[in-house]
Amino acid sequence: MVNGARGLVAAFGSPGVRRVAKVFESVTGNVLPAMRPKANYYRDPQFYMGNHRSVIPDGATLEWPSFARVLDFELELGIVIAKPVKDCDAAQGRAAIGGFVVLNDWTARDTQWDDTRRGTFGGVVKAKTFANAMSAVVVTADEVLPRWRELTGRVVVNGETWGEGTTKGPMFDLGAVVKYAASGEQLLPGDVLGSGTIPGLCGLEMGRFPRPGDEVRLELDLAAGAPVTLTNRIGGGPAGAACPE
Repeated sequence: MVNGARGLVAAFGSPGVRRVAKVFESVTGNVLPAMRPKANYYRDPQFYMGNHRSVIPDGATLEWPSFARVLDFELELGIVIAKPVKDCDAAQGRAAIGGFVVLNDWTARDTQWDDTRRGTFGGVVKAKTFANAMSAVVVTADEVLPRWRELTGRVVVNGETWGEGTTKGPMFDLGAVVKYAASGEQLLPGDVLGSGTIPGLCGLEMGRFPRPGDEVRLELDLAAGAPVTLTNRIGGGPAGAACPE
């Protein structure tokens, strides 16, 4: 979250904002308070609701959103619910997980920057709901759950590896994630929860963004012996797309 905030400021902040953030961090050793997660980030597994009608499959072309100039990928672990669950405990939540997929939580970063500062509902509405992508392969829970904290993922753009990261050291267990999502709400078989971005595996943290026409391949070592992949090509965008000023 802190690295994401740094990335937003670096890509979209004014020179004055970037200078203040840099000086504050160099003097205090901490980021600006506005760039830190809020208290409930540490209390509960935070989430937002995506648009299930905007999910695209492996191999599909992502249409560049008409309202955005800066598009980004996010490699996430997708948690597939296999049993109905509501108001459960963590053990029941864990038992409700049936499998795992690779998710790409596509994000319009310039929209997110604007909505985070000025929007009524924060930066996870229009910036997020236009598209998610999901791998064609689902790996069963019995294979992944024992080692879900040891997975390695990679982002490859046009054949070039942009970054690699791991699921090591999560703040919450997956059972707690399902428990919180199902608090007062019904989760049904086929519902999918995202883990949040695996640290370092989004353009915002890398300091580089994909452009129109790029092929983005996400890899996650869900299955023994070979990674599960999710590949999408980005359709045409506006002039100057993916070029933060």
